Amino acid sequence: MNASEKTTSERTAEYSVLPPAHKAIVRILAVNVDSCAAKRILDCLEELGITCPETNGPYHVRNIQPLQKELIAKGLLLKSNKGLCCPESIRQAVVRECLLNGAFSSLAQAVQKKILLDKPPHQVPLKTYKQYARSMQLVLFSGNNSIEEVYGVLDNVNQYFSDTPPEESIFLHLLARPFSPEVFEQINSAMHLPVLQLLLNAATARLEPIQEVVDYMITFGDALNNTPEILTLIFSCLLCGDTDTAALLIKRLPEERQLERLSRTGWMSFLAGQHEEARAYFEQNLQLVKKISRQKKPFFKNEQGLFHLLTLLEGNERALLNQGMEYIEIIEKNRYYYAFLMPMMKSVFQQQLGMDTPKASTSSLSTLADQPLPFLIFHLLLLWTSKTKAQENIPALEVVRDKAKKNGYT
Repeated sequence: MNASEKTTSERTAEYSVLPPAHKAIVRILAVNVDSCAAKRILDCLEELGITCPETNGPYHVRNIQPLQKELIAKGLLLKSNKGLCCPESIRQAVVRECLLNGAFSSLAQAVQKKILLDKPPHQVPLKTYKQYARSMQLVLFSGNNSIEEVYGVLDNVNQYFSDTPPEESIFLHLLARPFSPEVFEQINSAMHLPVLQLLLNAATARLEPIQEVVDYMITFGDALNNTPEILTLIFSCLLCGDTDTAALLIKRLPEERQLERLSRTGWMSFLAGQHEEARAYFEQNLQLVKKISRQKKPFFKNEQGLFHLLTLLEGNERALLNQGMEYIEIIEKNRYYYAFLMPMMKSVFQQQLGMDTPKASTSSLSTLADQPLPFLIFHLLLLWTSKTKAQENIPALEVVRDKAKKNGYT
């Protein structure tokens, strides 16, 4: 069978029975992620103390080549003008095996010491997305690193790799495809909750399965109650339509987190179709914010604001619609993250008020591929502002709907 025709499971099975030196080469490249020169692999093998059985000495260019050729023929290595690398189809399985059998730490040390990253141009911290993936992998699983280091790598990739495919995420690739508590627990325990938060954010943005992550996170018990991560967990449950779990988590929020309890209960009521009740919770929240902060006209900076506007729209009373128009002005003035939806939202409110409405933007839904909530609300607003455009976007909506249903977002 041609190596390119082999399935991932066939390649993984072949990897599992490799001799030690062959296996070490694949492991080195899996930990490194990116391509590297054969000389660097030799350096790593020597650093790891792996010797050639024929000579009882270090491997060198001549006696390493047959191993590399054999691995390439099996489809367990890929060769390019940049050097050798581990195929993505098996890299995750190789890294997970190394983590669970205790081999990762020594491999990581060898890779960091012997495969130095080229200095990137123009002060850019990393040259390629694969180097970012390597850096994140090492930060997550090497020793007692801090969450600040994780954030640092993530900030760099967000800043310098805006063209990364939307479905790509090192968090999902390393930790959630599939999620394994045993692998996750190789991370420094001090980082568990913030990394789980990042993982949930990455998964929900791509509508990938999260139930196992949610179940695992709930095992943290009362340790969650005063953390910011519990809000991400509640958000994830609500996005999946799991209002029972969301309700239990909301009840666990302490009294001093009353603002968060009110706003999330409002969202939960909205999902249940109790729009008047949802509106009451949202308004209680805003009144409490006004009392605490002395702001004259507070409004939600996050997705709760979208749901509150929809409750006002659903009420379809002139006073509620005018109130919504005031809130839209606040959102636009303060440039909250969902402000880009406000021209369309304003147009709908104006229609309901019988006002003249300028033509709102009806750009493609594809621009919201990694923002499920705005994506769906955008399409909902299209039904008011441009039924023709809404009809055109049905295929894109069906793709999102089918993925959501498949992965547990009901």
